[in-house]
Amino acid sequence: MASLGTRLSRRDLFKLGGLTVANLVVPSSHDRRLELAPLIKQRQQFLDQLVEKEPSPYAGRVIYDHERSLSKEASYVLERRILDDPQALRYINRYSDYFTGDFNLTEEEIPELIGLPKLIKDAIVFFKLRFQTYELHAHAVTKGYPLDFGKGVKPDIFVFGNALEKLHIETPHGMVEIPTEKRVRALLQHEYIHAEDIYKGINLGNGLVIDSSNHVDINPRVKKFVMESRAYLRAVEFSRQLGISHPVYWYTLRRLLDTMTEIYNEDIKDRKFTPYETRMIEFQKNKVDAVSQEAKSFEKFKLR
Repeated sequence: MASLGTRLSRRDLFKLGGLTVANLVVPSSHDRRLELAPLIKQRQQFLDQLVEKEPSPYAGRVIYDHERSLSKEASYVLERRILDDPQALRYINRYSDYFTGDFNLTEEEIPELIGLPKLIKDAIVFFKLRFQTYELHAHAVTKGYPLDFGKGVKPDIFVFGNALEKLHIETPHGMVEIPTEKRVRALLQHEYIHAEDIYKGINLGNGLVIDSSNHVDINPRVKKFVMESRAYLRAVEFSRQLGISHPVYWYTLRRLLDTMTEIYNEDIKDRKFTPYETRMIEFQKNKVDAVSQEAKSFEKFKLR
């Protein structure tokens, strides 16, 4: 997340979603979608076939979103719901150091914030700078309402255009293309775990639970670490079935190693958490560390 801020100004990041506090307008991408309609239809059918073969009982729709416009519209709906929900606003404000990060937006920088209560400002900054900008480089996102966690609501999954682009991995034997279909299947397994967690809540065993009864009391950094580690581990588990020499297996191992190291260093390391949260971190970290030993053997492989 921090690296995004170095490439775009904070004002530009704020406007990425195409929304303003003043008029809350979602710009139309109708013409562009008409131009891309044949490609979008083809790729949606491709996803539909994969989902039919390997469905999830916990996910809503799996939507191909070529330019992220549909996901942005869904974010707009979620934002409006949060702005009208005092409990959600209090939740974001309670952990504002996480949700708003180091952005410290001022009314001078973003005139749209003038006169708004801090609760509202925190929610808006959350959506513009942390929630939506994450999607700039993501291949997919599972999108649910924060306070619906563990309440049996099926979230939609948005798969972006870059997920279906060709990807290669460099090996000692030269460049190898990562098969798109199997890579997308691994990606869906990752997102399916997110959907399951949102729908059911999380039971790690050993009395470690994040569900509708306690999730607002769990630091979102811990929740993120637990959810992402579960999803990346599931993708590795799936790809391992393809064989340990398969490019998708190498790819998911590297993704786990790189991403979980980044999340741990940014959100967990040197921070203080409750004993209960610490137990969850250690429980998942042990699982990640075990698989990471496999990933380190592939550090020489590079993605292109």
